[in-house]
Amino acid sequence: MFFCCCGDSRDPSSSSEILPPEEPTEQAPSPAGVVSPDDATTTATPPSHVDAAVPAPQAASTLPPSVQGAEQEQAPQRAPIKGGVFKPPPKPEDPPPVAPITLPKSDKARRTSVPVDADLGSGAYLVFDKDSNTLYTHWSMVPVEGALAWLRPLVQVPAHKFNVNKGKSVLTKDCANPEKYFQAWISFVKITREFPSKLMLLDNFAATEAPPVQFLILETPLENPGTTVCKRLTDYGKLYDLVKNVKAVAVVPPTSTLIPVDAQIDSKTFIQRGTGEGAATGLESLNA
Repeated sequence: MFFCCCGDSRDPSSSSEILPPEEPTEQAPSPAGVVSPDDATTTATPPSHVDAAVPAPQAASTLPPSVQGAEQEQAPQRAPIKGGVFKPPPKPEDPPPVAPITLPKSDKARRTSVPVDADLGSGAYLVFDKDSNTLYTHWSMVPVEGALAWLRPLVQVPAHKFNVNKGKSVLTKDCANPEKYFQAWISFVKITREFPSKLMLLDNFAATEAPPVQFLILETPLENPGTTVCKRLTDYGKLYDLVKNVKAVAVVPPTSTLIPVDAQIDSKTFIQRGTGEGAATGLESLNA
């Protein structure tokens, strides 16, 4: 406390010099990475629970546009699923069933039971071997010398028929037994069940000393389809059709007369008498 000349009393703090107000000055920018105290006090850090609830905006990619496009192309693309349900690919269709071996209808219409001339060629040959007393089938692409009969197939025959064991298969090794000999003939004729064929008898019995036979067929005449008549094959070197109108065949001794030739006879009686004299078989399934 002091007293001025005016006699007024003043507080010591009021004796400081009164200065004019300071002009605002520009603040220098803070160095990189250094936060000024003012910024620290004015910038609020969001709570941790806010970061978990509200995702931060995705940072812009620093990769060049060309690299970004390559990454997008390499990313696997998933096909959209309609309705959200997986649909398996359709199953492949089953192949159509294999059609059975049949002859063209036009060919069936032209064929008759009348024997026709033909040159020997590819097919199955019936061969007798005197030395071994054997009767066998020989599938050959060319004529076989000394054969007793020939089947000319009307359908394609697999190659293995001609190649396995050189195309040969034994029917009987005891041709001295008439029953086995005639049955071997019938086994040869049954080839037509697998490969529809025409039959040709060959005049080589005397040259090969093979036991002679009488070959009979039971056919339905074209002029009278409701009946069956026994016919004897008498012509050598001609093709007889065993596919059209033939119901049964029989192989019997040349002297047999049990089956009347050129007479009507039913299939059951024909087979019974043919079996009693030699051998016989029906071809109903082939010519149904």
